[in-house]
Amino acid sequence: MPDGLAGDGLHVIQGAKKVLGEDFEIVGGSFGDEDKFKNTYQYYNGKVYQNTVVGMLVCSSKITTSTGVRSGWESIGSRIKCTKAKGNVVYKFGEKSALEFYREALGPARAKKLPAIGLEYPMGLVDERAKIEGYDYFQIRCPLAINEKEGSVTFAASIPEGSEVTLTYSSRNSIINGSKLSAQQAKKTLEGAKPRLIMIFSCVARKMVLGRRTNEEINRVKEVFGKNTPIIGFYTYGEIGPIDKRIQTLRNTRWHNETLVIWALGG
Repeated sequence: MPDGLAGDGLHVIQGAKKVLGEDFEIVGGSFGDEDKFKNTYQYYNGKVYQNTVVGMLVCSSKITTSTGVRSGWESIGSRIKCTKAKGNVVYKFGEKSALEFYREALGPARAKKLPAIGLEYPMGLVDERAKIEGYDYFQIRCPLAINEKEGSVTFAASIPEGSEVTLTYSSRNSIINGSKLSAQQAKKTLEGAKPRLIMIFSCVARKMVLGRRTNEEINRVKEVFGKNTPIIGFYTYGEIGPIDKRIQTLRNTRWHNETLVIWALGG
C-alpha cells in the first residue's frame, strides 16, 4: 500500500519484484485522500509517514488466496502508439503531442475539462495476450495533469514508448458489471475453498463516476461471496494485482487504474 501521490506507481511493483520474484503474488492499492490529490499518509507501528510503502506478508499452508481484476472500461477509438514518453509523462501519441491527441479524441467541449474528464476517458494499454474468459482487458492509465507548454500528459503510471494504447470509456452499468466479473473470477480461482475474508481495492475514479450508485459495486461483490463474508477495503489512487493468476502469461503483478482488484482469502 504505497503513497498514491509519490510518483510512478509502476516503480513500486518493479522494486518489490526484485526482492520477491516476478511471479510472487502482490496485491494492494495506493493510498489516496478522497479526490483532493494533495497529501496521503501511511500508518505503521504507531507512527505516521509520507512517501512510503506499507505492506504485510501473509503465509500459511492452511490459506488459499485468489484474485479478481476487472475495470469495465472499453475501447472507443482506434489504436495508436506511444512514440515519446519518460516515466509516467507522455509527450507524443503517434505524430501528435499527447495533449493534442487527447483534445482531438475528446472534442472541443470535453477537452476543456482536461485533465479532470480523463477520469471518464482514460487511456488503455493494449495487450493482445490479456484476455480473461473471452473479455479484452486493458491496463487503464488515468491522466492526472497536463502541460500546455510541452503538450504533455502526466498519467498515474508509465505508458512505455512503443506500446499501443486506445481511448476508453465506461458507463455506470459497465463499471458495476466489472465489479461482478472481478468477484466471480476471484471466487472461481479459490477452487472450492470457503471464502473467509475479501479485500477490495477500488479506484476513487470509479466512485466519482458511479456517484449515488456507488453502493451497487460492493453489493455485486456481496452477491457473489455471500452477505456474511467479511469485506474490507478502500478507494485508491492505483490498484495492484495480477490480471489472472491462473494463466502463466498473466500471473505477474501489474499496476492498474480505474479498476476493481479483489484479494480473497479462503480455507
